[in-house]
Amino acid sequence: MHIIDSYTKLQAALHYLNNKTTLKQTALLFKIHYLTLFKYVTLYRKHGAEKLMINYHRPWNRTDKKLEEKIVQLKENNPGLTVKKAQEILKKEGIKISTKCIWNIWKRYGYAGFDKTKLSTKFTEYIPWSNEARVKYEAAKDIFSRGDVKRAARILNSIPALPNNDLLPQIPDAQLNIPRRIEKIAILYGNTPVSPYLAKLRQMKKILRNKRLYYSTIRLTILEAFTISWLGESKTQLNLTLGLNKFIQNNGDRISSSLFPFKFLMSISEGVAYARLLNTKEAYKRIKFCHRQLMSCKFLIPYFMEALGVLYTHVDDFNKAEQCYTKVLNEYEKKGVDTAEIRNFLSSVYHLKGDYKKAIALLKSINTSNWHNSAKYLLIQATRALVNAMPHRSLSFSSQAVNVLKKEGIRWGIYSANIIAASAYYSLGEKTKAINILKKTICFVSKNYKKEELILKNLLSHLCIKFKHKRISKCDLPRVRLIQFLKNKKYFLALKYARQKGIVTDLQRWAIFFPELISKNLAKGKSIGLPRAMLHLPILNNQVPVYHIKFLGKTIVYKNQQYLKTNLNPKDLAFLIYLCTGAMEPKKSLNLDEVYRNFWTNSEKAPRNFSHLLVRIRTELKIPSHLLTISRSYGENYLINNGIYFTTDYQEFEQTIARAKALQRAGEWEFAKKEFLQAFKLIRGEPFKKNFDNWSVNMRFRILSKLENKAINFAKACLEHNNKHDAKKILQKVLKIMPDPEEIIKFSNSLIGLGAVSQPRK
Repeated sequence: MHIIDSYTKLQAALHYLNNKTTLKQTALLFKIHYLTLFKYVTLYRKHGAEKLMINYHRPWNRTDKKLEEKIVQLKENNPGLTVKKAQEILKKEGIKISTKCIWNIWKRYGYAGFDKTKLSTKFTEYIPWSNEARVKYEAAKDIFSRGDVKRAARILNSIPALPNNDLLPQIPDAQLNIPRRIEKIAILYGNTPVSPYLAKLRQMKKILRNKRLYYSTIRLTILEAFTISWLGESKTQLNLTLGLNKFIQNNGDRISSSLFPFKFLMSISEGVAYARLLNTKEAYKRIKFCHRQLMSCKFLIPYFMEALGVLYTHVDDFNKAEQCYTKVLNEYEKKGVDTAEIRNFLSSVYHLKGDYKKAIALLKSINTSNWHNSAKYLLIQATRALVNAMPHRSLSFSSQAVNVLKKEGIRWGIYSANIIAASAYYSLGEKTKAINILKKTICFVSKNYKKEELILKNLLSHLCIKFKHKRISKCDLPRVRLIQFLKNKKYFLALKYARQKGIVTDLQRWAIFFPELISKNLAKGKSIGLPRAMLHLPILNNQVPVYHIKFLGKTIVYKNQQYLKTNLNPKDLAFLIYLCTGAMEPKKSLNLDEVYRNFWTNSEKAPRNFSHLLVRIRTELKIPSHLLTISRSYGENYLINNGIYFTTDYQEFEQTIARAKALQRAGEWEFAKKEFLQAFKLIRGEPFKKNFDNWSVNMRFRILSKLENKAINFAKACLEHNNKHDAKKILQKVLKIMPDPEEIIKFSNSLIGLGAVSQPRK
């Protein structure tokens, strides 16, 4: 019986059972007798798919299983081995076999006969389904659905090579043999948290090397290199791919066609690493090689064209990258293939071009629940909010992105979020905060992101920060050249260059740090090519008031960076903070009914009380009446912010903690510790100490609970790094601030060597 017959049995039985049809209609569809179909349906109902499908018999003319395993082992031991060379080796051992037979065995076990249009990093994507694999997989799937995981795993383990599927990731590793575990790692690529995935992959590589399974080791090394690329460890990535390339070239006189995917992907990986390390000469060599390889192919390999697009983005050639992505998108749409990943890449190009609407629309059309897409979506929204003169919204989005990225420890996202945060703070006139973030970021990126380090050096040197013993080198990468044009006060050359190279977003983001240059050209009546909304940012418009309210302790008010002496009662201060958190930038509003409920519960005089309070606030903070107005809409009253920016130390505390946790997750404890200490430094005392209105009580509880939680987590992290001093210091500070921190007292008492932490006075 042919293998396909077993599969047809199951398909026919399932079609009859899952559709409203008769035996005769289904039998006619599958070209079998209806009584035969009745027998299949009865067998399935009694015994499941296994009885129908696992009556699989090896074809009479198929090679002996032990010889198959020997031929497979030859390929594993020597990845560059050709069928001709394998035939010669076997002939010397007295085994006569045709080259066609060797090739068929390699194809069955996933070493040859690839679907070249599906070549990708995940080798399970391009290994074709054999009849045996299809039959046994369907049976295993049915058995697994009935709850028998062990039997399903045994069937899967008997398959020579298993292509991409949904079942394998659900089977525990302990029940899978080595080939299935290798395939499972490939299937999980990009769909599982990075750190545990990398640990699992490296553990599997050790097993493979010990067993001299070099072909499979190469496959996993390619996955490792691309995973490391997400983490931004460029030197590690480069060393890994260069070492692998050397191994393959030394493995035989000639590389077989089955290793072509590896050679191409290694070149992409090397090119990305070289570009990040500012070795553009070597990066372009890889681009030329990859381009030549693709042009020599008789058909388009979509994933490889996509990978070339990624490499173009790393050398800042976004126009070429867009061409690559568009070709792939058109090809995928023709074939009805899922276009989510390529739309993700295209969104990055549109984002850099300043077309935020198009970038966001592309991301919304795909699954943004994936951590990578979600972080990118938030970062694009953060940039869009910034150029629309909504720096607080920008800070909120960047902070959310960091919270997503901290789970994965992805460095590129932490860098991007920091740049946006620095730009937002600078746009509000808070130059010191912005510069501090940039200085910390440059230390963080200096290990692996040389291009980003060079951009930051140029920017910080413009902001009068000197670098000891380090001369700022020149670079021909477009994004570096753009910042150099701005630094040299060549604004219109920078504008033209940004449009030409498709890096308009960079110009908009960096222009914030050159307000004198913008103002000078505006005064001359020149069009500066920036969105009109950006000109309302406080740094570009000194008529816009910015208030900074410190309330994590005694309330202190600053207006446009100058201390403002105020004489407000506790209720006024509480409402001021409420205003800061609820309507912190222009066009934001507060519902007055909620204000009345929070501050004058059940009081008939709430509107009058509020009117007097608003007058006092306007007077004390010197706010023109037209900037805070009351408006009625749909039967409700609102307090409208018509042009004021508010910032608070609590907002800064939350964002600093988010950065610290992301750095901690990325394995950068020293940088993380500095951020944690900076965050705790912002807490000067118990907030809202004299306020007992509903909102103040709830807000105080929320802040102190967060402080307690963060302090305990920080102390635990300090102890993991043998740093009792900082753990004790922060716990003591929190104990002085909080009225009754039971959790901290319990935690402190449980720590060896921290017994000196005193309990708070009652």
